[in-house]
Amino acid sequence: MSRILAAILALGAILGLYALLRVVQRWDPARLATPLTPDQMTMQAENAVMVAREHGQTLWKLRVNSIVLRRPRDSDLTDFHAVDFAGVHEGTVFDEGRKVASFSAGSATYERPLKRLDVQRDIRVRTTEGEEFASDRCIWTETDEFARFPDGAKAAIKGDSVRAPNMLYSTRTRLVQCPDGAEAVFRGQPVAARSLEWDMATQRVRCTGPVTGERASVRFMAQYAELDLKNRTIRVNNGAVDLRIDGGEDAP
Repeated sequence: MSRILAAILALGAILGLYALLRVVQRWDPARLATPLTPDQMTMQAENAVMVAREHGQTLWKLRVNSIVLRRPRDSDLTDFHAVDFAGVHEGTVFDEGRKVASFSAGSATYERPLKRLDVQRDIRVRTTEGEEFASDRCIWTETDEFARFPDGAKAAIKGDSVRAPNMLYSTRTRLVQCPDGAEAVFRGQPVAARSLEWDMATQRVRCTGPVTGERASVRFMAQYAELDLKNRTIRVNNGAVDLRIDGGEDAP
């Protein structure tokens, strides 16, 4: 996902898009969600397919209902300060020519001064590893390892899921962090914690307390819990107790 930001920074990709789509320059503030001020101009494309490439390799590809390039009036195209995307669908992200994720969203804005991509409304992401994310807002910045879901999100993979009011996801290590609390279901067992960290690559979950959960008809509470989803075990209170997790879907 971090490659999206690098690609957007490549102005050549944006200009190439407009050339391919025979974009015309128009001034129509009434059609924008956020009206432009008199000292701004816009270049707009509708029903567009956008492909970003670097060194001959495709970084990402998406289809959008419209693209708006914002820049000061009488400025060169290279002076754009924001790009608005509306109706993002059929999005695909590549890594060294290999597809790694698909996504869709209601809208997105890239803010050049902040080097930030702000994606909003009905976000759906699915990685080739089977991980799925749903949220109404996601923020990526060029220098940040994590994709941030400040308004909450739900993450799921192979029958396990976690829901949190604030979530971070490392696109490089496949690590999910929920610093402000989370409710989850792992192997059919509910768990709630003050903070939760889910390593999707190793299938390990670390929770800090209070942590509450349930095994069959027995509930437990602890200050710390570590779940090994692959071996179907849970360790609470820094290793004082080991519990075998039963029920739920079979471990992969």
